[in-house]
Order: sequence, then structure tokens, then C-alpha cells
Amino acid sequence: MNRFTDASGISAYSVDALAALVKNGIISDRGAGLISPNATTTRAEVAVILYWLMNQYFGSTNQEQS
Repeated sequence: MNRFTDASGISAYSVDALAALVKNGIISDRGAGLISPNATTTRAEVAVILYWLMNQYFGSTNQEQS
């Protein structure tokens, strides 16, 4: 988490979870080396996280449903 210039603003309870998301490539910086720990999460960011979770726990989500 040291690569983010604003990492000191990350709440202690979320450091491990954020580190895991970054390590697995699920989230990245918001530009200029910022993680923006106090910013509102966008719908697009939540969609990426949910998509990754669904793929991990339920298999590929790229299947068409009939």
C-alpha cells in the first residue's frame, strides 16, 4: 500500500482488504498514485469487484443465459 501517496488515509480496518484487492488487480489507483480512501465508490468500481467475485466463486460469468 506504500505505493499510494495517500495511503495514510486508509482506515486500519480496511488495509488488509484493500491490499488484497490491489494485489489481485481488482482495483488500482485513481491516477497520480492516489487510492482516494475517502472517495465515494462508483457503480463501475462495484461492478468490477462483483464481477471478479462471481467469477471466483461461481465460475465464468461470460455464459449467455437462455
